[in-house]
Amino acid sequence: MHTYIRTKFKKIFLFLKTEKEKFMRKFYKLKKCFALRSFRDLGNVIVNLQVPDLYALNNFNFQALSFCDGKTDINSFFVTSVHKALIENFAKKGYVTACREGDLIKEEQKLKVHKNSFVKTVHWSITGRCNYKCRHCYLNAPSAHFGELSKEKCFKIIDQFKEAGIMEATITGGEPFVRKDFFEIIEKLVKNKISITQIYTNGKLITSRILDKLEAFGVKPEFVISFDGIGWHDWLRGVKGAEKLAVDALKLINKRGYTTSVEMCVHKNSIYTIRDTINFLSDLNVQSLKINPVADSGAWRNEKSKYNLTQEELFDSYLDVISLFFKDGSPLTLHLGGFFFCRKKSINWFCPSAKFDGSLKTLNYRICPHARQNVYISPNGQVLPCMGLAGIDNLNLKKIYMPETPLQDVLFSSDFFSLVDMKISDWLNKNLTCKNCSKNKICAGGCRASSILSGGGWFDIDTSACKIFKKGYFKKINNIAQNFIKNMEISKI
Repeated sequence: MHTYIRTKFKKIFLFLKTEKEKFMRKFYKLKKCFALRSFRDLGNVIVNLQVPDLYALNNFNFQALSFCDGKTDINSFFVTSVHKALIENFAKKGYVTACREGDLIKEEQKLKVHKNSFVKTVHWSITGRCNYKCRHCYLNAPSAHFGELSKEKCFKIIDQFKEAGIMEATITGGEPFVRKDFFEIIEKLVKNKISITQIYTNGKLITSRILDKLEAFGVKPEFVISFDGIGWHDWLRGVKGAEKLAVDALKLINKRGYTTSVEMCVHKNSIYTIRDTINFLSDLNVQSLKINPVADSGAWRNEKSKYNLTQEELFDSYLDVISLFFKDGSPLTLHLGGFFFCRKKSINWFCPSAKFDGSLKTLNYRICPHARQNVYISPNGQVLPCMGLAGIDNLNLKKIYMPETPLQDVLFSSDFFSLVDMKISDWLNKNLTCKNCSKNKICAGGCRASSILSGGGWFDIDTSACKIFKKGYFKKINNIAQNFIKNMEISKI
């Protein structure tokens, strides 16, 4: 009898102990949109797969998030009080959530170690073919000079994007929609959790059906449409009716709730249309306009500089544009190359060529922040710092092609990465003219692509940046802005 009672009490005790332990045990997991990654240059990070974005983690934060896997009891003896406090804090901020034991995170959320340095975005020309005959195409797309890679090679490249930790892709061409397998490429990117943030197009092939298919994949990128000035678009694009097709595309895309932007190439004939073009596009609900002079490369060389603007002609025209832009109420976000940038409905402008603040810490920054965080892939798979260099025949860079060379290798150890990862201090040591200039910690020699396009090299001066600061254009922009502000204040009195 006593033995029976003891056995019964023992069972009850063990049951209560087990229930208490279950009650005391606590589990957390990363929320579905977050994942852990590690990069050569950043160390451990947490990635937001939806935005996309990432945040650097110190060792304690990383360890705490590593315990949020759905199987680690945070009340275990090896989880310190510091880790517990951090986990509770991450829960408040929305990174992790309490869960039942065994409710595991997905495979894609687990720590992935990338041997390469971090690059966020690829700008990818998925084809070198086009349905237009642009006079200025630096890819010579009308003749399909660069062709396009097979679907199988494109798929390999996308897999390499994933292995390198690429977070987002912007799609361009040629004209990307001429590819019959366009949506297979989109589907592959989506499956690899690579966000498609922008699509560049001339707009001719945009239909409701195209937009329906994009939405079916959960893709709603910004559309960047080419529009080269009222009355001059057909001439530059080599196709009658191109201007109307671009306008129709903008109307349809905006009607469907997509964001639209426009890129405009200016030349001697169209420079006078900028103000009217800005206001026309604003009426179409275009959010931003980026303007650059036609680059003297590719097909434009056939024009033998007949329509080229000098830097002084371009900058003097830009000054007039800026003054009128402010008077018109900054109707859209305006980006005039390296000269001027101002957001819609704002008077707070900055000069993109003034890349840095002029302090000594600038010397430790990368010579081209854009190329360091964005990689361009040409239609034939060549890896380049930016798209503007695709049509340069005498580019003194060792040619690297994907998928033959995996992107992880390119971003780990290559001549290409040595250039884009170069510190400003190292670059200045190879350019004594800039090293001795008082503006070198502001412009850092200007734009590398601009230097190359004007006949120089990676280590040469961007003469347009020099003119902005040494010929007084920066001060002139500032004077225009200040005078406008003063006139606004006077009108309120």
